[in-house]
Amino acid sequence: MEAAWREYASQTPDDYEYLLGAAAQLSRYDKGVLAGDLCLTLGMALLERDDPEPAFRAARAALKASQRTEGLREFLVEAYSRKYASNPHVQAFLEKSGLAGEGGGLRAQVDALDRFLVFEEGAHVFHRGGWGYGEVVEFDPEAERMVIDFERRKGHSIGIHNAAKILERLPDDHIGVYKHYRRDELQELIDNDPARVFHIFLKSAGGQGTLKQVREELVPDVIQKADWSKWWGRAKRALLKDPEVRVGKGSSRSSSCATRRRPSSWRWCRRCRPRPTVCARRRSPESTCGAWT
Repeated sequence: MEAAWREYASQTPDDYEYLLGAAAQLSRYDKGVLAGDLCLTLGMALLERDDPEPAFRAARAALKASQRTEGLREFLVEAYSRKYASNPHVQAFLEKSGLAGEGGGLRAQVDALDRFLVFEEGAHVFHRGGWGYGEVVEFDPEAERMVIDFERRKGHSIGIHNAAKILERLPDDHIGVYKHYRRDELQELIDNDPARVFHIFLKSAGGQGTLKQVREELVPDVIQKADWSKWWGRAKRALLKDPEVRVGKGSSRSSSCATRRRPSSWRWCRRCRPRPTVCARRRSPESTCGAWT
């Protein structure tokens, strides 16, 4: 099975979503070591084609499936090094976490490494306790501390591990980052590409929300209350042509909006449970409930 898996992974690496799904099914059937081996094989094939992001996902999937996969530590180190190549502290963090060493529990070391890598200078964060949005202005990996300028608390010094517990690291394309640190870009999108604004909101909100939530996010900070109806009319016309966003029915405020998600094209047959080497069969999206959701 591993030979067939590697051949398929090498020939069609873009199908890694399906392959990771198949490995996850193996784990559910108490085949964690095999699933880990197969994820490692997939990840190595992805690294060979210089595709670090899915390779990193494969490495994490291998770790989740089993810690007994041979070569997993070395592959995790390589996957982290490639994914975070732009981070000047990644090698130091690999050492600090113990992952670059030869002993210790892999999962505990990866957890420690993840805490180190959450933040860096220039990163944006959010504190739900009242400090609001903030930007990391100083970062000291040796002292394991950083300084953050919050909206309501400038120059706050905090340890990296404590920060990981109380702060949310925001991606650069989060709607809050646009509102507070990329305001001009957001305003241009509001004027010229309203559908893109909805994409940004939905990604920030986990893929779904209501029109009321969108309005509360934008009005009056970046759209004046008197301009909302006209702007929403333009946005709705654009969204109705957008295959990636679904706008539900209902009143203007209760209308839902969500990102359309393609269902998995792999389905495990019940007969495969006692024989996991018979892995899966492809389906077209239209065969699932008659439509995409």
